[in-house]
Amino acid sequence: MRILVLSFALLLASCSEVAPDADAPPEGVLETGLWTGGERDGLCVAADGKAALIRYGESDANCMAQGTIEAGGEGMAFVPRGDDECRISLSQDGDVLTLRSGDDSCSYYCGGDASLKGEGFRRSDGDPSELRDVAGDPLC
Repeated sequence: MRILVLSFALLLASCSEVAPDADAPPEGVLETGLWTGGERDGLCVAADGKAALIRYGESDANCMAQGTIEAGGEGMAFVPRGDDECRISLSQDGDVLTLRSGDDSCSYYCGGDASLKGEGFRRSDGDPSELRDVAGDPLC
């Protein structure tokens, strides 16, 4: 009888586990969405996995790149399309996303006084297609 009760208890315990959300991204990967900072700064991740970031300096000088978000042993990084040299490290704390300046090869993506350094981006309820370049074209 004890074996029957123990077997039944194990069966109930295994049924009560919550299955992982099949639509949720793997741990350490940004989900689709928009993160904004300042008036026009932002980072977007589209449903197809493509990403883009833009950070403005004085006037319309900016840092801008399109690429993907990669996750690995060193955490998350924004990697510009076609550039294996530049990796901009990202860290997420709740709804705040912080990016590091990247290495010297990443300076190519910045013009004028614009810099990747600055305040973090905050998760936005907006659509990724809202992020625009200086000409008004969508980045994601």
